[in-house]
Amino acid sequence: MTDKIKNENSKDRIRLGNTRFQWAVVMSVSLMMFNDGMENGWLSPVTKILTSEMSPTGSALTSNELIWVGSTLAFTALCLVSFFAYISDAYGRKAGVLAVGIPQLMNWAIKLFATNTTLLIFSRAVAGIASAGCFIALPIYVREISQDSIRGSTVSLLILMQNVGFLFMYIMGSYLNYYTILWISLSAATLSTVLMLFAPESPPYLVKKEKLDEAVKTLAKLRGLQADHKIIQLEVSDMKDEEQYYKSLPYLTFVNIFKNKAWRRGFLRVILINTSQSGSGTFAIMTYVWVILSSSGVSFDPNLQSLVVPVLLLFGSVVSMVLVRKFGRKVNIFFCT
Repeated sequence: MTDKIKNENSKDRIRLGNTRFQWAVVMSVSLMMFNDGMENGWLSPVTKILTSEMSPTGSALTSNELIWVGSTLAFTALCLVSFFAYISDAYGRKAGVLAVGIPQLMNWAIKLFATNTTLLIFSRAVAGIASAGCFIALPIYVREISQDSIRGSTVSLLILMQNVGFLFMYIMGSYLNYYTILWISLSAATLSTVLMLFAPESPPYLVKKEKLDEAVKTLAKLRGLQADHKIIQLEVSDMKDEEQYYKSLPYLTFVNIFKNKAWRRGFLRVILINTSQSGSGTFAIMTYVWVILSSSGVSFDPNLQSLVVPVLLLFGSVVSMVLVRKFGRKVNIFFCT
């Protein structure tokens, strides 16, 4: 590989090939985040039904039962984050994404036939399995299949689609009956899982497993270039160098992370950013917004008024995608926090 090829700048890469297949795959993956948004927003618009005598469980849910239905997803997700990190690393990025789709599909199927509160809580636990993977397996896969010029936008699209899912569920909850919502949600989960069966494996993962020929073919298809193109050869070479660098690093433990100043600072920054996001209360608000608005005594229909929340989230996601392309990730994080 000549120095001339290695020094090829990013502008030249952008002009060559196309990103159509990358965006098609990313949209397939983002459907799973869309499903996660629908699941996270599901409880609020159906609370009125679940707490009435028309509840599919046969009796109105009590306040304690409603709390369990709402919180079980978060508890399950918390316990299974490391599981998706292991699946994605041991069996492939695509396997990690599929491991998200299957419980999403199961969750909606269980809800369709849930005739008691226990089954509803169980369905939310299954949804929590998928939700854990949405922020581990999906971003890893999308990052690794996307070229530098669009990576910020493709990763941002995941959160955008989650907020679209929120909005879509709130709209359905305002105008459709309980079982129609579930059938539509099940169809969306089925579609996203089936589409992922035809998606390629991540090229960096193929390089990691020393499947270089397959990595070259996959990368060429993603970039819209011939397999023997110098840009493809350069990217694969970069992936090999990156993999060798990771292999040269010592085995990571919390002790090693805190001993190394650079790693310690990076780790603490990630903890700070994620704590800021998790502690914002967004999940609690999106789960119980109907209860919050009903308790506030608003005269307007709480279901319709609650649409304001996902609309604002969606607006924020669009602004975030613009900011990350124009000013970079650091400025975007600063404004978000």
